[in-house]
Amino acid sequence: MEPYVVLPVSAYRNYLDRRKTDLSRLQRALQDGSIEEFRVIGHQLKGNAPSFQYEELGHLGEKLELVTQNTLMMEAPGLLADFEAWIRRTEKSLEESTSDQNRLPALEMTKWGQIKREILTIWATLSEKELDQTGGDFENIVTMITRKYDLDQAHARERVIEVLGHFIRNYNS
Repeated sequence: MEPYVVLPVSAYRNYLDRRKTDLSRLQRALQDGSIEEFRVIGHQLKGNAPSFQYEELGHLGEKLELVTQNTLMMEAPGLLADFEAWIRRTEKSLEESTSDQNRLPALEMTKWGQIKREILTIWATLSEKELDQTGGDFENIVTMITRKYDLDQAHARERVIEVLGHFIRNYNS
């Protein structure tokens, strides 16, 4: 049986913390009457939220990206309220998570071959055997990459999440 990759709850919590910062930046931008933050953050959310299977947030990102100077005062307050509500719901969901070893099963076992190929494309000196020895455990993969490539662990973690992003499945489904 092939292993499956698990993401630690901390990966989701870190993602949520960054979204709280985004919300604060957007609230300041609304007060300042500036649309640039809406475009930048909206574009980022549209791109990265689906990686965590946060489709609703991805759609919200699309709407934020389209805010114009003419629609800022009419549309932005409602969009920010939706963003804040999403944060509250997601925070509650993460607080209720009680998975083994504080991890969320995120990727189907059948995806392991594809995941290995993707990782090997980025970190070419790794071998399939080394990846198999991680047991598909997210933290073991990050630790191996950190050691082998002499990377900062936080940077390696973010990069692995980015690489695995389109394989991630919503743990609530």
